[in-house]
Amino acid sequence: MILRKYHVVYSEAFEAWELRRLAADETPELVARYPTREAAVCGCKQYCGRQRCTGWVADLLAYDRDGRLAFEQLFDPGLAVC
Repeated sequence: MILRKYHVVYSEAFEAWELRRLAADETPELVARYPTREAAVCGCKQYCGRQRCTGWVADLLAYDRDGRLAFEQLFDPGLAVC
């Protein structure tokens, strides 16, 4: 099983929530922007759901607007898409 890391963070510059995938060297890569944090979490599930046959688990860390960790969610790509 392979673990992929994702972060949901608020971007002041774009006034939007960003879904970022962390590369092996922990460098964040923008996947998409969303109007709400909940939409970004759902977007992560949809993004990961397209790759369900690769056998990996997503570790999603969602932060609040102040940059503090709000919650962490582990899920496999086989989960139902929102």
